[in-house]
Amino acid sequence: RGHRFFLRNRGEGVAHNVQFSLTVPPDKHSPLCSDFKDVIPAKRLPPGQDISFVAAIAGGTGIAFNCTWAWKNPDETHDERESMVTIP
Repeated sequence: RGHRFFLRNRGEGVAHNVQFSLTVPPDKHSPLCSDFKDVIPAKRLPPGQDISFVAAIAGGTGIAFNCTWAWKNPDETHDERESMVTIP
Protein backbone atom coordinates (compact mmCIF):
# COMPACT_ATOMS: atom_id res chain seq x y z
CA ARG A 1 0.00 0.00 0.00
CA GLY A 2 1.45 3.37 -1.00
CA HIS A 3 1.54 6.40 1.28
CA ARG A 4 1.82 10.04 0.26
CA PHE A 5 2.17 13.39 1.97
CA PHE A 6 -0.29 16.01 0.70
CA LEU A 7 -0.04 19.78 1.06
CA ARG A 8 -3.19 21.74 0.18
CA ASN A 9 -3.52 25.49 -0.17
CA ARG A 10 -6.59 26.31 1.92
CA GLY A 11 -6.04 30.05 1.58
CA GLU A 12 -7.50 32.52 -0.87
CA GLY A 13 -4.28 33.48 -2.64
CA VAL A 14 -1.57 31.67 -4.55
CA ALA A 15 1.21 30.37 -2.30
CA HIS A 16 4.71 30.76 -3.77
CA ASN A 17 7.97 28.98 -2.94
CA VAL A 18 6.22 26.33 -0.83
CA GLN A 19 8.68 24.52 1.45
CA PHE A 20 8.22 21.36 3.54
CA SER A 21 10.46 19.64 6.07
CA LEU A 22 10.24 16.79 8.54
CA THR A 23 11.98 16.39 11.87
CA VAL A 24 13.11 12.76 11.83
CA PRO A 25 14.14 11.19 15.16
CA PRO A 26 17.81 10.10 15.19
CA ASP A 27 16.87 6.42 15.41
CA LYS A 28 14.54 6.55 12.35
CA HIS A 29 14.92 7.01 8.60
CA SER A 30 13.28 9.75 6.57
CA PRO A 31 10.29 8.63 4.50
CA LEU A 32 11.00 11.29 1.86
CA CYS A 33 11.96 9.83 -1.53
CA SER A 34 13.59 11.16 -4.65
CA ASP A 35 10.29 12.60 -5.96
CA PHE A 36 10.36 15.02 -3.00
CA LYS A 37 13.16 17.00 -4.66
CA ASP A 38 11.08 17.15 -7.86
CA VAL A 39 8.10 18.66 -6.02
CA ILE A 40 9.53 20.79 -3.19
CA PRO A 41 10.03 23.69 -3.26
CA ALA A 42 6.84 24.25 -5.23
CA LYS A 43 7.04 27.46 -7.24
CA ARG A 44 3.30 28.11 -6.90
CA LEU A 45 0.29 26.45 -5.33
CA PRO A 46 -3.09 27.96 -6.26
CA PRO A 47 -5.98 28.06 -3.77
CA GLY A 48 -7.77 24.71 -3.41
CA GLN A 49 -4.95 22.82 -5.14
CA ASP A 50 -2.58 20.34 -3.59
CA ILE A 51 0.80 18.79 -4.20
CA SER A 52 1.89 15.37 -3.03
CA PHE A 53 5.00 13.27 -2.71
CA VAL A 54 5.77 9.71 -1.71
CA ALA A 55 6.07 8.66 1.93
CA ALA A 56 8.22 5.51 1.82
CA ILE A 57 7.39 3.63 5.00
CA ALA A 58 9.60 0.69 5.95
CA GLY A 59 10.77 -1.06 9.11
CA GLY A 60 13.26 1.64 10.15
CA THR A 61 11.03 4.54 9.25
CA GLY A 62 8.88 6.27 11.80
CA ILE A 63 5.15 6.74 11.38
CA ALA A 64 4.82 10.05 13.26
CA PHE A 65 6.76 13.18 12.39
CA ASN A 66 6.86 16.84 13.30
CA CYS A 67 6.67 18.77 10.07
CA THR A 68 7.03 22.39 9.02
CA TRP A 69 5.73 23.99 5.87
CA ALA A 70 6.29 27.55 4.75
CA TRP A 71 5.32 29.75 1.81
CA LYS A 72 5.33 33.28 0.44
CA ASN A 73 1.98 35.05 0.11
CA PRO A 74 0.90 37.21 -2.85
CA ASP A 75 1.63 40.34 -0.76
CA GLU A 76 5.26 39.12 -0.31
CA THR A 77 4.80 38.21 3.39
CA HIS A 78 5.93 34.77 4.58
CA ASP A 79 3.99 32.25 6.63
CA GLU A 80 5.07 29.08 8.38
CA ARG A 81 3.13 26.35 10.16
CA GLU A 82 4.08 23.30 12.19
CA SER A 83 2.14 20.15 13.01
CA MET A 84 2.44 16.47 13.76
CA VAL A 85 1.65 14.08 10.94
CA THR A 86 1.05 10.38 11.37
CA ILE A 87 0.92 7.66 8.78
CA PRO A 88 -1.72 5.02 9.52
